[in-house]
Amino acid sequence: MELLQRMAIERECERLVIHMGHVGDLESPLAVIDYYTEEAVWESPQLNTRREGKESNRRFAQKLYGEGDVNARGAHRHFISNIQIDVTSEDSANGLAYWIFYHDNGGPDGLKEIAMMGEYRDRFQKTEDGWRLAHRIVEIAAGGLPQSPPR
Repeated sequence: MELLQRMAIERECERLVIHMGHVGDLESPLAVIDYYTEEAVWESPQLNTRREGKESNRRFAQKLYGEGDVNARGAHRHFISNIQIDVTSEDSANGLAYWIFYHDNGGPDGLKEIAMMGEYRDRFQKTEDGWRLAHRIVEIAAGGLPQSPPR
């Protein structure tokens, strides 16, 4: 594979990770599922959770976030950094990224606090619609879920 092709794939996958964070925080957590492959797997060993398939992931997100109105669920943000993409072929790549999740602590001061941080261990697949997330392992290095889901 030529260097420019490898670099283009790395950049497209990196943009996908960043874009999914923006969509989930600023638009709708349900819309993030549009960037999954049909067979996508989402799992977290620390949460003892594994979901297989785009529709299973969509149902889970809908249960957690309702219809996904960003304004109705309060302020939260994902800070994603140190993204490393390793291209494995012309239509697949692996990724590692660090993430920090901030959420509104619900107090009168409006402060945000770090709820969790960890790593995304991703596998990307090129589809007819472009690069999509095929498998995400969410490793939680510190913290835990807020007492109530962000709404």
